[in-house]
Amino acid sequence: MNIFDFCDRFNISLAKARRMEKANVLRLDENTPDEVQEIRHLLLRGQPLSASHLAGLIENPGWKMDLGKYADKALAALAPLGDALDEKAPLMVSAYIADAAGNDPHAQGEIIAWLRKIIPRKPVPYNYVAVRLILGIPPIDRVNDIPRIPRVLLNVRKHESFSGYWRLVQNGTRNATVFCAPGKNSFDL
Repeated sequence: MNIFDFCDRFNISLAKARRMEKANVLRLDENTPDEVQEIRHLLLRGQPLSASHLAGLIENPGWKMDLGKYADKALAALAPLGDALDEKAPLMVSAYIADAAGNDPHAQGEIIAWLRKIIPRKPVPYNYVAVRLILGIPPIDRVNDIPRIPRVLLNVRKHESFSGYWRLVQNGTRNATVFCAPGKNSFDL
């Protein structure tokens, strides 16, 4: 039993269980990776998964079994992404992430050219693009490059040549970025 099963079964808050565990009062079998525990905790609370969590689920299909009753929610979060592993960013595109985050026009142009190829003619969520960028980054460089992806996509969206490929849509009380290639079945505006 892991800490999340323990909290669910005995109706104890996660914070209290962690304090008990830290005080060596509670010992649980923690064979699941920390990333899986984070994903499970987010799904338990009804929060959306980050792009790095989604990329981890794609690269490690065995994690879905560790999620238990939350595996269906994880699969539902992966469904809008399509086949991200086959469409991941090429190494030459992911090499430009740091420069594009620093507002280098050449690096932004390379990322824009790649984005124009992968963005479909139907609206897709922000994570559709972010996950493909993450999967293209070599694992050793992800610690540095994953935090740069929001800045890269913000800089790319400001670029004039990318203006018809994204929109902000109302998602509850917040705005969400949606990508879509211009064309016949593009955004309904």
